[in-house]
Formats: sequence, structure tokens, C-alpha cells
Amino acid sequence: MATIPTIGSFDPPDTKAQEGDLSAESGYLQAHSGRIIGRGSDVVGQMRASAVEFTDLVAAPLAREGGKFEGAAQTAMQGAVYGSMVTNRWATWVTEFKGARQALIDEWEAAVGNSFGIRESEVGGVTPNLTKAERAEQAEQATAAAGALKLAEMNQKAKALYEKFKGQAADIGGMLKGGPTPENLQALAAGGIGTWMGFNVFGKDAALPLVGADGKDLAEALAAALKNGDELTPELRALFETMMTLAERAEHLQGREDIALSKGELAFLEQFFAGMDGPGLNGWTEQNMLYYLPEYFKENGYSGADQALLLGAMGGGLMALSQSGLGGGVERLPESLRRHVEYLNGTGKAPFGGGPYDYTEMLEGIAPMLGAAAGQGLDKLQAGRELSTGLVWMIADTIDRQSDAGTDHRNIYNQMNGVEEFGHWQDADKGFAAIMEVVTRDNDLNADLLTGFVKHPEYGDESREHLLRGLFGRKWEDGGAAASKIIDWIPGALHGSDPFLARDAAESYFSVVDTMTNEKAGGHWDQSAFEFFTDGFGKTAGFERAPLGAANPEITNALTSATIPFLDWYAQDPDMVSDKVEESTFVNWTLDPADRTAYLQMHDRANMFELLLGGEASGQALGEAVYAKVYLDGATLPSWGDIDGHNDGEAENRFAGDSDGASEYAAYTGRLLGFLDAGYENVYKDGLDDAALETKQNKQESAWLRGGAAIAKEIVTSLPPVRGARIVWEIAAKEAFEVGKWGPNVTEASGGMFSPGANPGKGADGVTNDEMNFNFAHAIVNTLVSDPDSGRTVEELHDAFPGLTEKDPDTGKWRLKSVEDVTDGYSSRDPNSYSVTDALGDIRDYMGWKNNQRYDTYTKDLFIERFDTGKNYTK
Repeated sequence: MATIPTIGSFDPPDTKAQEGDLSAESGYLQAHSGRIIGRGSDVVGQMRASAVEFTDLVAAPLAREGGKFEGAAQTAMQGAVYGSMVTNRWATWVTEFKGARQALIDEWEAAVGNSFGIRESEVGGVTPNLTKAERAEQAEQATAAAGALKLAEMNQKAKALYEKFKGQAADIGGMLKGGPTPENLQALAAGGIGTWMGFNVFGKDAALPLVGADGKDLAEALAAALKNGDELTPELRALFETMMTLAERAEHLQGREDIALSKGELAFLEQFFAGMDGPGLNGWTEQNMLYYLPEYFKENGYSGADQALLLGAMGGGLMALSQSGLGGGVERLPESLRRHVEYLNGTGKAPFGGGPYDYTEMLEGIAPMLGAAAGQGLDKLQAGRELSTGLVWMIADTIDRQSDAGTDHRNIYNQMNGVEEFGHWQDADKGFAAIMEVVTRDNDLNADLLTGFVKHPEYGDESREHLLRGLFGRKWEDGGAAASKIIDWIPGALHGSDPFLARDAAESYFSVVDTMTNEKAGGHWDQSAFEFFTDGFGKTAGFERAPLGAANPEITNALTSATIPFLDWYAQDPDMVSDKVEESTFVNWTLDPADRTAYLQMHDRANMFELLLGGEASGQALGEAVYAKVYLDGATLPSWGDIDGHNDGEAENRFAGDSDGASEYAAYTGRLLGFLDAGYENVYKDGLDDAALETKQNKQESAWLRGGAAIAKEIVTSLPPVRGARIVWEIAAKEAFEVGKWGPNVTEASGGMFSPGANPGKGADGVTNDEMNFNFAHAIVNTLVSDPDSGRTVEELHDAFPGLTEKDPDTGKWRLKSVEDVTDGYSSRDPNSYSVTDALGDIRDYMGWKNNQRYDTYTKDLFIERFDTGKNYTK
């Protein structure tokens, strides 16, 4: 009689390991790792939430020990975390083994219940001679035979499963015994866990356990998933998390000379990008897969979070791979990109078919990667110098491109008539912005581009103009915010601690001025740079031929912020080489401030003012700064003081009593006012009649005056007493940049001193001579009463003219009222109300006759210079 296998015949090997207990142990170790450093049980969650060094995780009590226990704590924590991760991996494998074993048991029980597929009615076929007993016997034999075969099959599966499980157990044992070696960390990372661990726990200096083959495999796996329309698997996601960790490590290492990425890490990135650099899906040669990945991810239905991770990891990886300081470089870039980058850096031949149309595909693909990298927190990682240079020139070539030098001024992306030749690239502006945000992070490169040290292979000495036309010559959706990043570093560098970068900033600024104010056409363009930047942006903001500031206010805002520190250079006297020849614009910004020389030609100064006044916010900021300088230069002249014998005559000879310096400083500041007058009229005269222009200019001047006076008052009140206008301005500009704002009296709409902002609400009726003179006299008196060495006090002012003072609610002491508060109750319908003219008379009486003599000299010469300069440069 045949023996038929039963359910009990199959008993696959089992394990006594309890996954629940293992998970609990993993959690205990994880919690213990946090208790070691005093951060509680959620230290792993803290590490996953933000990429930090070990020292950033240490709780304050431990940190206060000055590192006494830090080394031991780090070692203990690393052991606990590593043990937790290995134990968790083992718990996962135990769960997987038990699940697979149960699946085998279920399969066996189903086979037994189905008699291994044998049906008695089918035994013997259609043979009519078999009796019922004979048919039953044959069915039993057939079932026993089929059962034996199935049992052998199941035992083989169970043996294979158990052997795999034993191998995993051996691996776990080896990991626990061997500790966190690179190989063990790589095995854990490949399992979809612990990718953050080498970064957070073992420090950013520790190389990730990667090799070139890993990058090749990742590229192949990603390509296959996209081609098959597969979802993003946990394994693929984990590998891109590893790439992101590698990019974060690169950000940490950049700028250091003692360490770089490992050969394995670089090979991983290089082979991944090489694997992606080829025909698109289904072998489409008209698409390069690398640059179409953002589109493929969308088409495949990847979630927004997954797209951000993949693109961010690739953007960070590309930047890391391109940095020579990290061991990478242009030679490691994917070939399609490398050939163009080498050419644009002047180190390679022009690729076949190269040009803006090829650039468009690359830029469209690279932009989402770089943008996503920033979104993933990689906001300080720089692209390599050569890659950044290449991308900048690609953008410039795309915006400012001519088919024939001097004859065709059509942009591929033409802002005049809205023609866009980017095919299906719908978010080109956002793409360009994402790229500009990254490639302008290297200020050394920014300076080399702006000064023409780095040249375009086709434009040579005209590279600076090509750069600025390309980056500033498009009406950007963001108002030029991203494009302005190539210059917005200049003010900070000028006031920073690095004298070499300050020199680069000054040279960059003078180069920008020299380029943008150039009135000579020729070379690659049939329109001068100055004409292009002041009239080249078509119908915008009420202009028929809009200036740069109307189209891209963020660019003129950045230019204004860079201009304000140099106002003393704009104010200086003309330097004539001969009767008819003026010195050329130049800068020699030595490391020693005492040896610095620079010069801006007069027409360059006037043209730059006109260019800046083309933007409403930048014009307001420039005007406020100029008017503040007018008051500061006059109010801080060396000779203001008690020169009329007040205070018992003790201070009579403390300061010179004549008008020394008044005429000189008046000429300086009057010249700046003249540039303002001429520039404003040149910007707006084409669209307005004389009466409308005068009204508009009066309103603007009033806004400048009030904003500038408020700024001057805050500076005089806030700064230690300093005599000498140029010194005061250098201090003011530096303090304004560092502090950001002076106080509530500064134009609130600006948000800070000299910050571009909307015009103040007051002053719509224009400025009278008395009003301007009163503001100036007010600044002088503010200087006198704020300087303990002047011999004049606010109490004395209160006794003589109480209407000019008020009590400080905080200190209870008298103080000079603000300009607005002095005449707050004035009404033209009340002849007895206190007017600006009344206030001017009182404040001049307080100043004394010798101070008034200097005051008269300053204001008279200022207005003469203002008129002459304005007349000379109004077109």
C-alpha cells in the first residue's frame, strides 16, 4: 500500500529568534545611545531630521565639561547606534525568514489539500476495464508519487531558505564582531537602512563605502525602472539617499586642503552620470537621458518627495563631482556636458553642433537638479569653477546671441517681443534662476568674470559686456533677483574681513560701471551698452523704451547697494590730464586703505546715476543716501563748534572759526545732487511734459530729503563724534551694512538704512529751499548737541527755543525734536502756526554768526555745484 505524504510530513527548519524581542533590543540600544550623550531616547530621530556633527548632538551638560568625556561618549554612542542598526537588520531578516517559511508551509498544506493534483476520476483515462477498487488503488499510487515529488521540492526550497538564513546570521555575527567597517556600513546601506549613519554618527570626514560599480549599477537600475514604468523601489530610494549623503559630505569638505572625497566616492558619481549620459528611453537619440530625467520622473508618476530626493541627490552629486578641490574636476563630468564646459572655459574645441540650442537641453535638465539640491539643504555646496563658468556662459549665450557681429541683435530668448525659442521648456526663467543661484556662490569666480579675467572663447575682451548683457538683458520673472547674485556680494565683501576679497569687490564694481556706462557701440553689438541698459527693455512700467530698473528692479537694487559705499568717489573733483582730456576710469584698490587710488570719469558717474534711477526702489535708496551724505558732510565738518564764545568762552579756539573746508565739501555733495537731478530728468523726460516732470521730480526730491535727513539724524546720534565728512561716510556705509537699520526714524518702508524700498508717504508737495536748508541746519545742530566736545548743549537750546526740543520719555532729558515734529502743528491757514521758515530762523539764531557764516558758504556753493552739474549732464 502506497504512503501518501501528509501535512506533518513537511517540517522546514525554524529559528528560536524572536523578532519582537530583537526589535525591542534594537530600540533599547538606540535609546541608550541617546542617554549616553544626554539627549534622551530620540537621538536617531534627531539625526534623521537634520544632518549634524556628533558634537552638535551632545547635550549641554556634557558639552560644558569641555570635551573631557566627549571622546568616550562618542565611542559609546557609536557602538550603541551601530549595535541597534545591526540588531534591527537581524530582526528584519528574521521576520523575512519566518514569513518565507510560513509561505512554504502554506504552499505545502494547499498541495496536500488538493491531493497533489491527482483526481481519482481521471486515473486510468478512459479504460473501461478497471474496477472501482483498481481505479482507487492506482489513484492512491499516483497521489503518493506526486506527493513524494512535491515533498522533495518543498524540502529543497526549505533547505535553500535556511541556508540563506544561516548565511545572514553569519553576516550579522561578523558585523557585530567586526564593528562599523566600511564594508559593514555598505552592507547596511544596501539593505535600505543606516544610510544616514556614516554621516551623522561617524562624522562627515568618514568616507562612504562606495565604489564605481555601485554607480554603474544604480544608473542601470534607474534606467530599467524608468523604461519599464516601475515604481521607485525602497532599494533605489535608499541608494539615492546615499548619494545625497555623499553630497552633504562634499559640502562639509569643500574648501579644506587636508581631505577630499575618496576614489570610490568619486568613481561612484562618475560612473552613475556616465551611465545616464546616453540615448533616452527606448533608444531615442534625439533625447539625452541625463537631461530628460526630470521629465521622465514626472511621467513615471514619482511622488513630489521622491522627485525632490532624486533630483537633489543628482544635483548635489554633479556639483561634488565637478569640484577639483574635492578630487573631482571637469574631466570627470559626463561627456556630453564636459565637451561644452571645456570649450567655454577655453580648454577644448567647439563641439560639433554646439551652441545655444544644445545648451537649452542641458540647462533644462540641469536646472531642476541644482534647484532641488538647494531645496534639500545643499545651499552652500558650490559647483566646480569650470562647471560654473560653463553654465554662466551658456546662459549668457542663450540670452545675448547674434548670428553676425554688429548686424543682428536678435536674442534667442528675446525680451522685446516675447519670442521664446526654448521649445517645451515652460519654466525657463525658474530654471535659469536655479542655476544662477548655484553658480554665483563662488565670489572669486564672480570677480574674475566681472573684471574680464575669465573670458568667453568667442567674445575675448568683450566678454564682460557679453556677460552683463546676457545676465541682465532679459526681463526676468523674478525681477532679476537671481541674476543680481553675481553682484550682490560686493557690499558685503567691501566691508568684510578679507582684504583680498574687498579688493576683488572694488575692482568688480568699477569694471561693472565701466562696462554698463559705455556709450560706444561696436564689436558684437550695434547698440552701446549704456543705451541698451537705459532704453533696451521695450514697453514696460509705462515706458516706451524701458530702462533696466523698470524691467529688473532687483538688479538695480543690487547695483545701488554696491554704489553707495563709493559715493565719495562719485563726489570728488574731475581729474583733468589736460585742458580737454579727463583721466580714464580706473581702480587700484590696494590692501592698505591709505594707498588706494581710484577714479570714475564724470560721464560714467552721471550715466551710472541715470541707470540706477531707472528703478523706483533703487532710485529712492540712492537719493536717500545722497541726501544723507549732503547733511552728514556738512554737519560733520571739522569746524562746527562753540565758535561764538558760548559756554563762557572756554571753547572759542577749539575749532577753526573760518569757512575752511565748507566750499570743498559743498562741491562734493552738490555734485552728487546734480547727478541726481540730471539722471532723474533723463530717465523720465521722454514720457512727461515739463510741468508733469517738475511735479514728479519735486515729489521724489521730497521723499529723498525726508528719508536722507532721518538717516543723517540717526547716524549723528548713534555714532561716536567724528569729524571729517569722508571718514563719517565710510563709517556710516559700513555700519549701515552691518547693522541693517538705524532705528524708527529711518524710512520704515525701506526696512533698513539705504535699503531699496518704496517712497515714503510724506513729501508729496515738493521741497522748498527753506525746507531743505532747515533739514541741513537741523543736522548741524544735532551734531553740536550730540558731541560733548562741541561746547553746545541741548539744555541751552531748550532755554532759548523750547519749541525745538522735547523730553525723551525713556530718560526724561531734553532732546532735539525730529524735523517732522518741529513743524507738526503748522497750517498754511493759520498765520500764527510754526512754519519751516520760523524753525529755520530759530535754529540759525542758536547756531551763532560764525557757524552761520560757514553754513551760508556751504549751502551757497552746494547749490551752485548742483546746478552746474545737473545742467551739464541733462541730455
